[in-house]
Amino acid sequence: MSFWTRLGVKITDIECFKQSCNQHNIDYQVNEDENFTYQGQKVVAILKDLSPNASRYYSSQAFLVEADGALKVAMDTHRQYSSIVDRIGTKLTRDYTKNVVEKGVKRSGGMINSVQEQADGSVIIRITAVA
Repeated sequence: MSFWTRLGVKITDIECFKQSCNQHNIDYQVNEDENFTYQGQKVVAILKDLSPNASRYYSSQAFLVEADGALKVAMDTHRQYSSIVDRIGTKLTRDYTKNVVEKGVKRSGGMINSVQEQADGSVIIRITAVA
């Protein structure tokens, strides 16, 4: 049995999201079919797993949907049926958030001193802010 869900991360910067997709071998395809919805939500983009282990079926896809005035990821969260869940569910959303933070720091004139991935998958970013 598969379980589909929308992740709690709200996507506000498509540029940073596409960068994160690229980092994790996920193809970002803009949905051009205005009638395509997923679980009642408008599909903005289709995210396809490009890794060698990817299936040619739904298990290698996720969707960027417009939900509650925000963009969120909807995907199958059952690991047995989804080749994409681990990279999108943890790493891609983590790196999207990291990319947004780094972009904001650079835009404000700050400097990224270091980025360290922790054993649990979390990231520590050390920055120097503008005084």
